[in-house]
Amino acid sequence: MRSVSDPTRSTGQANCRGPDKLIVVQYTRIASIETDTGIVRLLNPTDTVKDRLLWYYLEQDGQCWQQALDIARSHTIAWRDLKTWHEREGYADEYARFRGALDK
Repeated sequence: MRSVSDPTRSTGQANCRGPDKLIVVQYTRIASIETDTGIVRLLNPTDTVKDRLLWYYLEQDGQCWQQALDIARSHTIAWRDLKTWHEREGYADEYARFRGALDK
């Protein structure tokens, strides 16, 4: 495998439908890896945490919460970006709870 760049995929958005609303997750900085079967695009750790937290907030899936914590503990996270995302998505109160859970 080798890493490849794809400037056309450096930013974008993913849409998912929650119980009462359409949620748009903005993402940036996608890594690409070329394999024998094609190019695999990977979200950066911060955007992966957003994805896991969103599913936790929408579905109360404890496994998603744990995955977000595990990723945040193991990788560099853009905390200001994550806080802004929480505020924009209407989960501002959850940001402090998530940060606090990292210390446990």
